[in-house]
Amino acid sequence: MSDYNEISSRSSSNNGRYAGHYERRTPKKRKRRNNKAILMIAAVLIVIAVVISLLIFGGNKNNDVLVGTWRYDQYTAYEFNDDGTGCLCVDDVHYEYKYNISGDKLKLDFTEDVVRDCEYTFTVENEKLTLVGGEGTDKGTYNLNKVS
Repeated sequence: MSDYNEISSRSSSNNGRYAGHYERRTPKKRKRRNNKAILMIAAVLIVIAVVISLLIFGGNKNNDVLVGTWRYDQYTAYEFNDDGTGCLCVDDVHYEYKYNISGDKLKLDFTEDVVRDCEYTFTVENEKLTLVGGEGTDKGTYNLNKVS
């Protein structure tokens, strides 16, 4: 019976509250736990910043493969600039566009409504660009040669 009284007096010495796990920590342990939490938050923020930077600054690296002028025939050429813009040149008429590459998909967004926006599947091999028509095209296959 004395054991029971001893246990109950220990547990009631805290104004009826159980001395929980967090209350028993020393200030050093609390500070160490807080430092770990701060480090974890900092690590997550750094990872998020790196991912955002790669998306913003590293996202157009695929465009490098198309940069230059590609000729389809004596009248038609596509120009691709390294900033994601370009031009479809047909005779003396120039249709400007913005382009985006995602995997093997090339999307052309023309600035003028006269030309329909379109999407191609593409491959580049030995200075030869092959475009296979997708959405917004007649679904044909076009072979272009790099001029510059």
